Amino acid sequence: MLYQKFETFSRVVAISTFVIATSLTLLLYFTNNISFVFIGFFFFCGALVVNIATGGYLLIKIFGKTKSRNCLRSLLLLLVNIPIGLLYFIIVVWVIDKTVIVLRNNSSKEVKNIVVYSKKHDYYSLKSLPAYSSKKVRFKLKHEGELLIRYNSGSNDEISGYVSGGLGDGVFTYEFINGGGRVFEGD
Repeated sequence: MLYQKFETFSRVVAISTFVIATSLTLLLYFTNNISFVFIGFFFFCGALVVNIATGGYLLIKIFGKTKSRNCLRSLLLLLVNIPIGLLYFIIVVWVIDKTVIVLRNNSSKEVKNIVVYSKKHDYYSLKSLPAYSSKKVRFKLKHEGELLIRYNSGSNDEISGYVSGGLGDGVFTYEFINGGGRVFEGD
């Protein structure tokens, strides 16, 4: 009787671990907030202990006297989280290695021929950005320093800003406004 309740508990552990890890990964991806990396790390440490203890108990029950198929199913459900966790780790490494900028056109005109570059590298180009629209861009910054946006909205203009990359360093917004542009940190 007790092991049947434990099988249910182990399924709840597996599913809740999956749901929480998925939520943390998605929150990091969409917000680029480094806090979710730290929260995820502590969640991982706690979930690892609980999952190992739960899996160990299920293994004892599988090879013990009970030999329940439900124990095997519950153990397999726990084990499925391992490759999923590795995938989430790869996603987290990819996200924290990127710089995020938002190109926001708050002017009444379409902005054309947008190029994001530094003195040494071109990072991103966009043919046009319609009036009153925005585009979030992720790229690997080769070095921190001045990041420039060259664009054409009637005349060749440029916006300059300083960025540092990686580790969820925040979102930098480059805004096109009538008569020029500006850069600020934040979304």
